[in-house]
Amino acid sequence: MAAAADPADAPGPGMVQRHLLDAIDRAAETRREEWASLAAPGDVTARQRRLRDAFRAAIGPFPEPSPLAPQVTGRVEKPGYVVEKIVYTSQPGIHVTAALFLPDERRFPKPWPAVLVACGHANIGKAHDPYQRASVLLATHGIAALLFDPIGQGERRQFCDAQGKSTCGNCVAEHTVVGAACIPLGRNLAAWMIHDGIRGLDYLASRSDIRADRLGCMGNSGGGTQTSYIAALDDRVAAAAISCYVTSLFGKLPRTIGPQDAEQNIFGQLAFGMDHADYLLMRAPRPSRPQAPCSRYRMPAHLPTSPPMSRVGSRLRVRPAGRSMRPRFARKPACAAACARRSHERRA
Repeated sequence: MAAAADPADAPGPGMVQRHLLDAIDRAAETRREEWASLAAPGDVTARQRRLRDAFRAAIGPFPEPSPLAPQVTGRVEKPGYVVEKIVYTSQPGIHVTAALFLPDERRFPKPWPAVLVACGHANIGKAHDPYQRASVLLATHGIAALLFDPIGQGERRQFCDAQGKSTCGNCVAEHTVVGAACIPLGRNLAAWMIHDGIRGLDYLASRSDIRADRLGCMGNSGGGTQTSYIAALDDRVAAAAISCYVTSLFGKLPRTIGPQDAEQNIFGQLAFGMDHADYLLMRAPRPSRPQAPCSRYRMPAHLPTSPPMSRVGSRLRVRPAGRSMRPRFARKPACAAACARRSHERRA
């Protein structure tokens, strides 16, 4: 009597999807075994090195170093802070537009610590109100904030008509088009975005009013993607806050909304075992804070990040870092603000 056929191998609609999901499940099991084998600090550092090398190879080479040639094109004084309009060169012929929010030096003596603020998928980039409010909050609490436009957003739209209106429709479409153009060259759009951010850190470190030893990075949604990448690859990022991004590519994501933007799909990453939690692993034991509101993402999608990162903290024998890498959830912005206020009060 013939053995029953595996339903996953049945012909008909969905067979390719079933085949791919089965491959993802096999890769997930291999990755779980690798994580379970992290028994000593040396095991963790070996995985960090391997993943960093694989990540860099997958996205393609960064451009060669070139002069930043920064320009301050304007200055706006506001109560409690100042905004400088900045343009810097991330690679020859590629200019990055940014806004630098500086504290009031009468309240906060220079030099200041600084945070690189990466924008999420807002067509208007750094002009998006929530990202400006976050930068203002940093500046009014004594921390400088460099808020920069990603490729295809804000003042860096790439596909426009004679009137300057986007011919792609939105920034997600622009990322997709530019990302597709990168593929034949052996590159990923992520390499461009990461390099833009790293050059932003270079610019901050070059300023006499900024403490180069106290740099952080934060971002929401697509900005959370960039923050995860930049913080994983640049050791100058002392602390990272990643909002509305960290989940698991081995969980519900491939079975629901599927692959995301060009820069969020790293070639071969599931095959070589790199999930979102691995971006946090790559920078351990430096602190990271993943955050997600329950109203937007289902909490269980983020929970797989917590136990593995806590395990890494214990392997590295750094309990504060282990705690800092557990996800934080807030049901709405007011709840998040209350959590932050209570945390500050406990420390005080």
